[in-house]
Amino acid sequence: MESVEARREEAAAGPEAGQQGGAQEAAPEGAQQEEEEAGQQGGAQEAAPEGAQQEEEEAGQQGGAQEAAPEGAQQEEEAGQQGGAQEAAPEGAQQEEEAGQQGGAQEAAPEGAQQEEEAGQPPRLLFRKWSLEGIEIVDPGLKTAISLRQTVVPHTYGRSALKRFNKADVNIVERLVNKLMHFGKKYAKNTGRMTGKKISVTNTVKAAFEIIHLKTGKNPVEVLVRAVENSAPNEDTTRIVYGGTVYHVSVDVSPIRRVDLALRFIADGVKEATFSNPKAVEEYLAEHLVLAASSDQGAPSVKKKHELERIAQASR
Repeated sequence: MESVEARREEAAAGPEAGQQGGAQEAAPEGAQQEEEEAGQQGGAQEAAPEGAQQEEEEAGQQGGAQEAAPEGAQQEEEAGQQGGAQEAAPEGAQQEEEAGQQGGAQEAAPEGAQQEEEAGQPPRLLFRKWSLEGIEIVDPGLKTAISLRQTVVPHTYGRSALKRFNKADVNIVERLVNKLMHFGKKYAKNTGRMTGKKISVTNTVKAAFEIIHLKTGKNPVEVLVRAVENSAPNEDTTRIVYGGTVYHVSVDVSPIRRVDLALRFIADGVKEATFSNPKAVEEYLAEHLVLAASSDQGAPSVKKKHELERIAQASR
């Protein structure tokens, strides 16, 4: 009985074992399948890294392109900035040119404004009283030698001595003042008694002009110009040595020397008349200028002129 039961148990266990063995066999197959699937997954994973690598390479290429693109963009931006700078440079140059033109216009404008202001301003009066405009120089030979520059005080501080023939541009009143700065005695050397006292002599001339205006009612500067014209000699004599013999020959006088001689004759006549004389020098100067302006023979300067011309005429 036990054997029968054992057989039955074996028989019952046999199918279960077969099933288990089939299951075990099937299990390897499933394992194989799993392994295959895992291998496929690993291949997929391996392929995936390759794809990832490709993607990374593509991304790297794209990144390089992007990096290259910013470099190109930077170059384009730099080129654009340079172009803008070049465009701005002409604009700046144009602005500088315009500024230069405006500056030139502004420089020219002040000059024109100064001229307009000078034209609009009243003329400068000598001693703040006597006008130098409208005075006509009758003698055509003295138009370039008598200066009537507008000034308030006839004092140029010796600037005329720095250049030759520059004294022709000095005001005629100042030249008279310069001639009057001397000791005063005939044929006397300048001992320094009146040297440098220009303000004192200027005040003397100023007072003489007041006296002239009271006596004649004319502009004293015009009276002075007429006195210089009537006291300026046209001829003079010079010495020529020929074969041991001295000859006096008549020569024409230049305009500047004519004015120099006229002022010298006027100053010498006034100084001789006032030397050791209680009469004021201003009165003598005013009388002398009035007589010389009317070409009166009583004026010492006119008398000296005619005497010089008579000697020159005899030496022709």
